[in-house]
Amino acid sequence: SDMRNLILLLFLLGTALPSLAEEPLLELGQPRVREGNIEVDVTLTGFFRKGDLESLEAGVPATLIFRWKVLREREGWRDAEVARGEVENRIYFDVLEESYHLFDHRGRPLGACDALAGLTETLCQREAMVLEGTPTLEDGPTYYLEMEASLRTVGRREVQGFESWLLGEEDAPEMNGETLGGMTLGLIKKMAGLDGTTVRGVSPEFHLD
Repeated sequence: SDMRNLILLLFLLGTALPSLAEEPLLELGQPRVREGNIEVDVTLTGFFRKGDLESLEAGVPATLIFRWKVLREREGWRDAEVARGEVENRIYFDVLEESYHLFDHRGRPLGACDALAGLTETLCQREAMVLEGTPTLEDGPTYYLEMEASLRTVGRREVQGFESWLLGEEDAPEMNGETLGGMTLGLIKKMAGLDGTTVRGVSPEFHLD
């Protein structure tokens, strides 16, 4: 449809322009319908910023969220949204084992990695991600996925500064020259997922087999 073609054109322009070559990318493989759910391969490129990696390396918990929508193409009309949901992965660092552990939104373990490089590779190369809660799709219509990935993480110095403030310490560290109020606002925004890395992608079209 015209709407999907416009979204795909903007995405392709973003990948083609040299000035945007270092921007994070979210690539979706061909969606597949299995046992009532949709599965899709997801690849993230250039997603983790230096500050994100430093926070993860310091053992600060983080959450990686994939928000998705299934749309049905309609000629002459805006494409219809038929389902939406999210896949949430929580990242914890086990101090005793010195390893990173990955859990889903229900607290079920998804795996563990000893090194940060292994963790980021696991997070960025997702095979057969299951999108639960998909309604029964109809035979005939053309569908596609839109997905947004965002990382919710808090910097180690921000946590230390906030803890110092709570303890009433006069030498609470400043963050990049910000006042305590500014630092606290930035911390709240990050914890709410309003100030982190976000990237969007569109899948190829698919039909119900």
